[in-house]
Amino acid sequence: LSYLAKLTNANANLTKGRDYRLEANITLNEQILDNDMQPKEEKPVNQWEPIGQDYSHCFLGNFDGNNYTISGLYLTGSSSYYRGLFGYISGATVKNLSLMDTYSDAYYTAALVYYAGYQDSCMISHCFVEGNLKASYSSGMIVNELCNKSVVEYCYTSGTITSAYYRGRLVCYQNYGTTVRNSFSAVKDAKAS
Repeated sequence: LSYLAKLTNANANLTKGRDYRLEANITLNEQILDNDMQPKEEKPVNQWEPIGQDYSHCFLGNFDGNNYTISGLYLTGSSSYYRGLFGYISGATVKNLSLMDTYSDAYYTAALVYYAGYQDSCMISHCFVEGNLKASYSSGMIVNELCNKSVVEYCYTSGTITSAYYRGRLVCYQNYGTTVRNSFSAVKDAKAS
């Protein structure tokens, strides 16, 4: 998984049209949240660098989680931008993936994808996210910003989301022509104090 992030962030064109599939569960950090979905005092060792770190390094391929789970995704830094398992994706598919025990505290953040559909439409389907997201500006559990006729379908979220300004229990910003369907959230929604 970290190799895919390094590959995309070095030369995103190498991912264009390529298929990637998980073959096992992955634990990035052990139990970073307590039973109340709050981060534990001990800081996790592994800080995640998003797959597709900015608009010039979009992930362009197809990612199949193969019904496996990624646990312990940890993204922090209140001055950090564009946080998520994926940062920017374009013309891409992300499907059949669960994120558990996820924590993010950044300026703009998402658990799964920060920006979907930068230039070409994307499909995000059959994904589950459980975690705690905090943002200085905006946050979305599945996607922060959904653009260019992209689609989110059959997705589910749970946990807690907090933002000083904008937040979405599934998607934060949904631009014209995009679709969110057959999806559900049980996220506790609270504005930052």
